Amino acid sequence: MKILIAHSYYQQRGGEDVVFNAERDALIDVGNEVKTYVLHNADYIKKPKWQQVLSLFWNHQAYREMRRQIQAFHPSILHVHNLFPFFSPSILWAAKKENIPVVVTLHNYRLTCANGLFYREDKACEACVRKPFPWPAVKYSCYRHDRAQTTLVALSTFFHRLIGSWTIPKYFIAPTKFAAEKFYSIISEDRIRIKPHFATSYSLTFIPKNNHAIFVGRLSAEKGFDWLLEAWSSLKADITLDIVGEGTIVSSTDPRIIFHGRLEPEKLRSMLAQSAVTIIPSRCYETFSNIVIESFAAGTAVIAPTNTAPASLVTPGVTGSHFSREDVAAFHSRVEEYINDPGRAEREGKNALAEYQQKYQAKENMDMLMEIYQRSINAI
Repeated sequence: MKILIAHSYYQQRGGEDVVFNAERDALIDVGNEVKTYVLHNADYIKKPKWQQVLSLFWNHQAYREMRRQIQAFHPSILHVHNLFPFFSPSILWAAKKENIPVVVTLHNYRLTCANGLFYREDKACEACVRKPFPWPAVKYSCYRHDRAQTTLVALSTFFHRLIGSWTIPKYFIAPTKFAAEKFYSIISEDRIRIKPHFATSYSLTFIPKNNHAIFVGRLSAEKGFDWLLEAWSSLKADITLDIVGEGTIVSSTDPRIIFHGRLEPEKLRSMLAQSAVTIIPSRCYETFSNIVIESFAAGTAVIAPTNTAPASLVTPGVTGSHFSREDVAAFHSRVEEYINDPGRAEREGKNALAEYQQKYQAKENMDMLMEIYQRSINAI
């Protein structure tokens, strides 16, 4: 199949960029002819302000270039990952003009939330859900804590709802049922297909565990990193916490906490495989968690907060545990269980590895994606 994929890379490499790269490569590996149309948000911020504003609503250049690429490549389908802010939904209209079916992956909650996270003042927030115009976002300056920028994002969202941009894709892909349900107020359930992400390059063998816990991700408030540091400071047990990632908080006075910065993939896989448990303390919902399935692939159980997409991937007592951020003592108990009971860490780690082998490998994932593509093509 000839597949055209569009994506705008973030200024700081994140999970969406990882998924885009992995799906592109996997589609090629299974024999598809793939062409990509990519932009970089780092280039967007270099443009004059008036061009930034215009592109947010309608990127004329991207519209013309998308039509040109479709006419030259003749794809069977267009798969869109990140549109914001550089592409704008104008490229959806370009595909419609060329009569090419479109599939969009819902990597975040941008269609109903100005900051894309359902997150405000250190907690989950759904104030704009089911509102024709997202005025609470403007009131609270949810996008970059800037009311002017938030107003522009809110107006753009409202504009594209009015003109029907989100009626163009045949299907949307949500990586979890948890995430899919957050969109039902604006997208009918039958147009959202659930397909998880996948992880590759793991040995698929179980490695004996050390007595460390590990956190992997952006060192930021929405990821719950500051909460984790505070919770660890009151943990009485002598348990090492390995921190992998980059952000504004890069040190701690607690000698049990070790900062490793960003690691090369091979080193990260090795560290995950040796850890007794992976901790995900995210304050926001997330739509998925690549670190959950990478931990599973490494044979490591996961502790995740309740009422989040990561928690929806973890079966308590089988592949990990859930916890509530409001109950720090219970969180401490969860962590200590995996360190003090190596048998549990091994048992649930092996279960996690088996679940990865069943659900989160590339081949099975590509079968699911190709089925969604074919449904979209048949719907024309």
